Amino acid sequence: MVRSGFLLVFVVEAIVLCNAQTFTIPCSGCTCFDRDGNHVIDCSGRRLTTVPDGVRNQGNVYEINLSGNLLTHMRYADFTGTTADHINLSDNNITTIDDGTFDANPTLLSLDLHQNNLYNLPEALTHLVKINSLDVRNNPTDFRANPIQLTDHVMKEMGDTIQTFQFGHRDLDRWPNTIDHFQDLQDLTLDGSSDNLKVIPAQAFHSFQSTLLKLTIKNTKLVAVPLGVSTLRRIDEFHFDNNLDVGNEGVVAQAFFRTHGTLRTLSLINDNLTRFPRALAYIPTLRNLDMSHNRLEFISDESIANMHITNLTMHYCNLDRIPGALFHLQSLTALDMSHNNMITVENNDIENIPNVDNLTLAYNPIKFISNTAFGNHKHLGSVDISFTNLTTIPEAFNTTTVGKISMEGSQVDCMCRYVWVRSVVNHFDGCCINIEESIEDYIQYYVPLCPEYIELNGPQPTADYSLLQHFKNPEPHCQDH
Repeated sequence: MVRSGFLLVFVVEAIVLCNAQTFTIPCSGCTCFDRDGNHVIDCSGRRLTTVPDGVRNQGNVYEINLSGNLLTHMRYADFTGTTADHINLSDNNITTIDDGTFDANPTLLSLDLHQNNLYNLPEALTHLVKINSLDVRNNPTDFRANPIQLTDHVMKEMGDTIQTFQFGHRDLDRWPNTIDHFQDLQDLTLDGSSDNLKVIPAQAFHSFQSTLLKLTIKNTKLVAVPLGVSTLRRIDEFHFDNNLDVGNEGVVAQAFFRTHGTLRTLSLINDNLTRFPRALAYIPTLRNLDMSHNRLEFISDESIANMHITNLTMHYCNLDRIPGALFHLQSLTALDMSHNNMITVENNDIENIPNVDNLTLAYNPIKFISNTAFGNHKHLGSVDISFTNLTTIPEAFNTTTVGKISMEGSQVDCMCRYVWVRSVVNHFDGCCINIEESIEDYIQYYVPLCPEYIELNGPQPTADYSLLQHFKNPEPHCQDH
């Protein structure tokens, strides 16, 4: 039997080979190929200490990837004769970048320098007249050194073009005011800070409050959501994740209150929350919310009422059942509560959320789903109950019009009693434990020969022939185990 993981790798490799063609000009020491019509030079993860000669004189290149090597010094001639839109130098030991290193690439658009040993922004950046994306996170990696200096005049030179900027360091102890030079900033990431930076100043986002669309703050020692978030007039996404010192009191209403809301996507992942934050009621435009990796002990009706969320994700939230308060979310269409502690799905748990189309309860130790859990739910399009402890197809689906059910990784006994499944479910993922067949094939080819089916629908003249043709199919009949 062929494993699904093997097939996935095979398919991915086949797609890559179809979409990637080797350069007509060889580049020794690296892999060079065309991806979607763009030239790519990939020299990543080769323990290189210098830039290979094959990187030079390659003409017009879209991307050069030198990440994951042992480079320490970028020199003037490293990219001679080769222009690129994107250069990745991340995860090296770079301490020095010569002033003329990127002179061959004056129109470079993005540069990734994260995870190196840079102590100051290199002067070479001042020659990049079109750079719009820069990543300098975790510089230097030397544990004895202070965070990289975001030098004022270098930041100022890039101020007119930078739209995406990523910075942060485990020892960052103050908000860098030089970010104010980025007047057209649209995507900002702070990744890491020290115990000395617990609060971001309220005016920190003032210079780009009319341009910023996406803000990410993660792995910090902040104790609260920055109040300055409320000043961002166009923000669409805010990811505030892995900030363990925040807790319930740190998600304050003042950070979200605004007259004209624009925020649609919010994640509060692993922020040490035990309650659903009431402050979220001040975000009328919120549609996508991720509360994963918080040990939620209580979700009150008051905290969730009047919200218009359409997509809610709560992975690893220590929940032992679907919270009753979710019935307030009448606009909810996608609910993902995988990786929790649910053993049962009780009466009307899903029926009370009438517009859910995509329901995911995978990786829960579910043993039982009540026959009335879904009621007469008419909007279920997809239900994922993979990798649970269910051994039968829940009859709760008998009253629904669900399009797809996934029970992959579950120990399902396939039996003739599943006559009803043929008229309810269009597509089924998963394998039978008692026969080497997929559940879907069992329903399609075996059930029509069951006495229960014949008694209800009469004999099917082509049923024997269809099963025989199915046996002749050389493809594996199930790939779940």
